[in-house]
Amino acid sequence: MRRLGLLRRAQVLTAAVLLTAIPATAGAQPSEEPFTVSFSLTPLEVVPGGKLVASTVASVCKGSGIGPLTSPGFTAPIEWGSRPTGSGDVGAEGEAYGETHAIDTPGTYTATVRCLTKPGVGEVRFTILERQPLRAFTLAPVEVRPGGEITARMPVTNDCTGRTITSSGFVAPIELQTGGGNLPELVGTAEAVATPGTYEATMPCRDGAHVVSFKVLGDPPNDEPPPRQPIKKPKGAPETGAGGTA
Repeated sequence: MRRLGLLRRAQVLTAAVLLTAIPATAGAQPSEEPFTVSFSLTPLEVVPGGKLVASTVASVCKGSGIGPLTSPGFTAPIEWGSRPTGSGDVGAEGEAYGETHAIDTPGTYTATVRCLTKPGVGEVRFTILERQPLRAFTLAPVEVRPGGEITARMPVTNDCTGRTITSSGFVAPIELQTGGGNLPELVGTAEAVATPGTYEATMPCRDGAHVVSFKVLGDPPNDEPPPRQPIKKPKGAPETGAGGTA
């Protein structure tokens, strides 16, 4: 009898342990496997301050929202939306789109995006290039006689806007044209004004107006009247003016 009682007691304890263990596992959700969030970032090589464009599929996070695309190489995070109206490209259906600009510090950076509620992560590396010297126009000569000819030259591949160089020291603006021969440059000439002085030639370029100074030789005009010379009286000349006798 005692042995039978011990056996029943052991069975009761075993059942209690099983009942206690069941709620701990029943209904538990298995953890989701991490996955890669695919997106594009263009260009992957960008000049300092250049525009960066990102796009992905809105459903890439499998039912979760998409967090912003961030990078220490961005001036601001990319917040996903649709392409701007009037961009000329409507984009694919279901596309998420965003823009930002590169910072001014050259180097290689990583752009990262994460899903808001799921373990999805995506990364793309991009490079901010070294800033290249400004490709703009030059003048020759930089000292010229009144009415003399000044020649401007500029590479065909340049960082400027348009082909017109203006200056108050030119009789007319310089209109750059493709040079002769096989030289990859633009060339134009202007006649210097007749008034001597130092002048500036300007053209809008990458970092604002590109300015080159030149000089029209000669003495600049003097608009001030010449100083009055004192009147010299000859020796022995009588004094003039009002007077009287005592």
